[in-house]
Amino acid sequence: MHQPGNHEMDTQGSLVACARLIVLGSLMWSLTATSVLSTHAVAGDLIRMAIDERVSELTILYNHQPILVYAFSASHPKPYIKQLHTMSGWNVLTDAPADHSHHHGVMYGVQVNGHNFWQEPPDAGIQQSVRIQGRRAVTRKNGVAEAGFIHVINWVAADDRGSTDGQKALLQERRRITARVDPVNREVAVEWQATFVVGSRNVVLTGDNYNGLGVRPAREFDLMAVHSNSEQTLELRGTEQNLSRAQWSAITLKRPSRQATVALFGDPVNTRGPSVFFTMNNPFAYISATQALDKTPLQYAAGAAFDLNFLVTTYDAVKSAMYLNDRAGQWLKQRRSGNAPKAKKPATTN
Repeated sequence: MHQPGNHEMDTQGSLVACARLIVLGSLMWSLTATSVLSTHAVAGDLIRMAIDERVSELTILYNHQPILVYAFSASHPKPYIKQLHTMSGWNVLTDAPADHSHHHGVMYGVQVNGHNFWQEPPDAGIQQSVRIQGRRAVTRKNGVAEAGFIHVINWVAADDRGSTDGQKALLQERRRITARVDPVNREVAVEWQATFVVGSRNVVLTGDNYNGLGVRPAREFDLMAVHSNSEQTLELRGTEQNLSRAQWSAITLKRPSRQATVALFGDPVNTRGPSVFFTMNNPFAYISATQALDKTPLQYAAGAAFDLNFLVTTYDAVKSAMYLNDRAGQWLKQRRSGNAPKAKKPATTN
């Protein structure tokens, strides 16, 4: 039998070693590729929620960065959105400023049977946190990341704040907060949907001309911002305020160091149709979507139910009225159809 020489043995050894390297390399490539695919395929991997019970705050994070902070402390008169960030990470809201400590980011407040749920005097009504439920987070195939929860709230008079069973609630609310990140359009949005059921007594809703869903923008907007709505661009002189019935109202900031837009949309199926938007710029910027309760109160019988739906969108850019009109149409179409939001670009980009 022929015995291989040293040269032949070296050649065969080299071939075996090469084969092993090829197999090992293929295996490593396969593992790496599988890891990359898994990272992108896991639903909700880009967006998640965390609750800090110590301070009663829920944070929604996108790509490990906060996009929304929701405060729901039992020691506070009302739960609210404390922070809302653009894609770049800028928080567009102000919470409890010295000039109006009852202004909190994005909040909802009116007066119910004379009890004040907007301001926060010692006898203010309490939006009593009951529980947070239905938490969910998903990253859809179209790239839109979405996270949301339901907050159950009892609206009680100050004297009834010790009652936790809901028997003395003027209103019982199921508030659904849904944050969405659309990386295609560079938009961070939050949908605020509330279903109210009246308690055992009839209620009358009243309020000042700014009571409703209020947005206190970041201090950089003060004095410098441009206000507009679906009907017109507003020229607010001095301390002038404006009340306009419209599909949306927006505030934009255009500086060399920063450009931004915050838009507030109201669903026209809300009671009384399209919202009446309150806006001001001096001494500070403010937007709120109202039902004109200062003009005509709303009355609901015991056991009656009603809904309120709003959308707040943020951008690191100045968005035109044409763009926001198109965005309003998209939102309402999605609401009517019940379809998940698409990452389709609006007809206009600015």
